[in-house]
Amino acid sequence: MARPRNRVKITVRKMDVRARMSQLERAIKKFEFRYETKSEDMLNLLSDGKVKETGELIKWMFDFHALRRLEEETPTTGIHGTAIAPSTNSD
Repeated sequence: MARPRNRVKITVRKMDVRARMSQLERAIKKFEFRYETKSEDMLNLLSDGKVKETGELIKWMFDFHALRRLEEETPTTGIHGTAIAPSTNSD
């Protein structure tokens, strides 16, 4: 006789890609304002060891990389910042 399986219900919160991108952009802008530097510049400073990593800076860089990843993976839909342009080839 088979044992009954314990079922665990997992709730997955779906978020629209555009909404997530907007959320990341807002968070990144707050960091850039607070530190008076662009994300790319802070990434270079961290990579060069010129700035000590803190939890806040790690969160900033996580958000920055997440946004860049979404921009790369999101097809152009008229959303500001998407990276993939529609093909202009006639093939």
